Amino acid sequence: MILAGMGSYDDQPGWSKEEEAETAESVVRDLGVRKQISAVDGQTTDVVLGKVGREIRGRGRATCLGQPVADLQVSATPLDETEDLQSNATTAAGGEFELKLAGPGPYAISVFDGHCFYSKEIKVADEDIVDLSMEIPPGRVSGRLTTPNGSPLSPVRVTLREEAGTESSEFYFDNRCHRVSTDEDGSFDFRMLPPGSYTLRAPDGHQFYLPPMFDPYGRVIRRDLHVGDSPLTDLELILLPEGRITGSVVGAAGKPAGGAHLYLKDDQGRSCSTYWETEADVTGTFEIRCVAAGLYRVVAHHDKQSAESPLVVVETGKTAQTKVELR
Repeated sequence: MILAGMGSYDDQPGWSKEEEAETAESVVRDLGVRKQISAVDGQTTDVVLGKVGREIRGRGRATCLGQPVADLQVSATPLDETEDLQSNATTAAGGEFELKLAGPGPYAISVFDGHCFYSKEIKVADEDIVDLSMEIPPGRVSGRLTTPNGSPLSPVRVTLREEAGTESSEFYFDNRCHRVSTDEDGSFDFRMLPPGSYTLRAPDGHQFYLPPMFDPYGRVIRRDLHVGDSPLTDLELILLPEGRITGSVVGAAGKPAGGAHLYLKDDQGRSCSTYWETEADVTGTFEIRCVAAGLYRVVAHHDKQSAESPLVVVETGKTAQTKVELR
């Protein structure tokens, strides 16, 4: 979608001098510039920062179900090699905001409210002023995590992922993945969700950070949560103590496959992982935590090879063992 120029605020119906003043006040401090760089092996890449060929002013209003939304953080990120001015803003009382853009091209315009976010891609035209107005989806999923006796579980990390897109991105974080931690009462709340089908995982199994942090409960997975304009609330998830899977990964010659990434699938072939669960050490040994009772296969990826283990039976509070042989 190409956005036409807006002209001045005086030319826009519905914009008053008071709104223009509020919007100007909503722009936060300049954070400098960033730039995506394409590097080639064996070659030197020259980089010039701060040389913006054309600065474009992006103005807009954030609304949800047609009503303005205030106090949202807004940012614009170029999707090509255009410099990123790191321009950020906070929506005013009428939902208005203003951002600086470093030239025309594709951008991701994102709004944030705490850990909740919504992002859309647009193509900015080569105009002095462009319209960045966005309608924020009203979808919402909320609920609580508890023990079997009803005690709240906090903090436990929960992930909600939109089940749309290609199989190749099955395990990876992207703009379709939302992550929060439960509050003291065990509650979680995802907002600004586009309509669609979602999968919720708690604990989420996203062990990207090192050293990894574990919530010692078996992962509960709720699939096919259908999100629309009406909120999906009062989900109650009961978590039991974790089970674990230990084992080893070996290559075709029987040598340890150190550094292999491990994932989980259930007995129906569905992903139980949000991101890779863990990484095999130099001896090819691994341990997968936060597994709920059930039947699983461990999937290993290493040096463009992949393989699955036989079915593994996991029981609450116990550790199962298996082996993955790469082909």
